Amino acid sequence: MFLTPRPVIASYGPFKTTCFAGVGKLRKVALSYCQDVIENLYNVKIKMDSRITKFKSEKELPVITALDLEGAKCQLFERLQNIFPDDGDDYCKKLEDICTGIMEHKCVTDLITDIEDVSKNAIQIIKEWGIEKENYIGVVPTDNGHESFFNVDVDTDLNRIYLHWDIQSLSENFLVAVSRLAQALRDEYRQPTSIEYLAFQFAYYSLSNGESLTHEHARCLGTPGFRSHTQTYMSLTDPGEGHVLGTTRFNDWMKGAIIHVEHLERPRNLPRENIVIQSSFHF
Repeated sequence: MFLTPRPVIASYGPFKTTCFAGVGKLRKVALSYCQDVIENLYNVKIKMDSRITKFKSEKELPVITALDLEGAKCQLFERLQNIFPDDGDDYCKKLEDICTGIMEHKCVTDLITDIEDVSKNAIQIIKEWGIEKENYIGVVPTDNGHESFFNVDVDTDLNRIYLHWDIQSLSENFLVAVSRLAQALRDEYRQPTSIEYLAFQFAYYSLSNGESLTHEHARCLGTPGFRSHTQTYMSLTDPGEGHVLGTTRFNDWMKGAIIHVEHLERPRNLPRENIVIQSSFHF
């Protein structure tokens, strides 16, 4: 597991468990944290702008590629320019500085500060846009007084962080604990705290490095027409992050049947008939 289990310290109580991470791994997770927050802001901005003007993009569909830090930095800066097209925008400059700090800082204390600053700026942007009550704002880590299911301590001597969570309310297993955290957030109908969102990022990293989630309610997302539990190959309409978030974010969204009308993203705005075979049924 990405987070290495550490013996429970008595001061954390008999029902707490702890994992730790050093500066190198924390940097990767912090970068993913920043990337996801910025990507969410981009999606929100597109939805806001689409109320006034029709969405149009000349870019091809994005693909996942491996990048070094400099390549990742360029991608993040480009995305920020899409969100804040005006030259000299304060938020754009602040987030660019945070991204640069994440890539350059060598102390976990600075990285944790960067993570908190990303969250503070993101929620302030959402508020200034006047849409904090809208469901389409997605996931924006928010420290607004809610008690966090996860907490973090910083060890400056060893330059590492310790992530703590409660066994009784979650689980001793880290991935199961994060899975149950997601359900707890749905039950409480709230955004995650910055540290809870950090726990999600650690979990994503663990999964990407081969960890598996063994949980009685965990199952891969299936697609009709494929296998009953998992897909066997890629297709144009694979369920992506937006599909998952749009059906699992709140308990109410998980009730009943969800009908999704697919809108194909057409490269260079080609007419739909140039891409798909006409169905015998027209909806």
